[in-house]
Amino acid sequence: MESSHVRIGRPYGGLCIFYNSNYHNRVSEVKISNVHCNTVLINLEGEKVLLVNVYFPCNTPDNDELITECVASVAAAWNTVECNSIIVVGDFNLDPKVSKFNDLLHMCSMEKLRVVDVEKLPSDTHTYISNQSGHSSWLDHCLVSENLFNESSVSVLEEYLTSDHLMLSISVTLKNSCYVPPDQSDENYEPRLRWNKLTHG
Repeated sequence: MESSHVRIGRPYGGLCIFYNSNYHNRVSEVKISNVHCNTVLINLEGEKVLLVNVYFPCNTPDNDELITECVASVAAAWNTVECNSIIVVGDFNLDPKVSKFNDLLHMCSMEKLRVVDVEKLPSDTHTYISNQSGHSSWLDHCLVSENLFNESSVSVLEEYLTSDHLMLSISVTLKNSCYVPPDQSDENYEPRLRWNKLTHG
């Protein structure tokens, strides 16, 4: 997101991707038609990662078609943007227990994506607590392409409650982009990380 567009609070849409300005030449905005998705392409050496931040509408009968369009927009971005991997994170407003969540699972099955948090966290996990009723649900999720699933870890940061949503922390290791293979012809080599290729997460 361009700094000139930064605003305060949800009235301005609630979608934003922040990244270290040192990497501005490796990050480019991807325009898609759905206002519920914010997308950038991260261009690393030998790998392009599509990062999609989502904020789906509330799961109500009136929004059923709109949610379907949001799910389709994620699939469309994955299919049309030239990239090796995809990470989709945000507020999907879909608890795994509701029937509409099956639409998301169907898309993931078709597009070979994995719901990292649902597969790796306990079934009683929650990321949202209603300020009015105290009811909790699991609305925030992270999807990744198959090639990133084993390199992904996820946790809910319950100690950082700044709103009605808990923070969902995702860590993805991009080995091919950050690690310099050792020169085996040099008997004094030491494996090292290319720190200038790492992103702050």
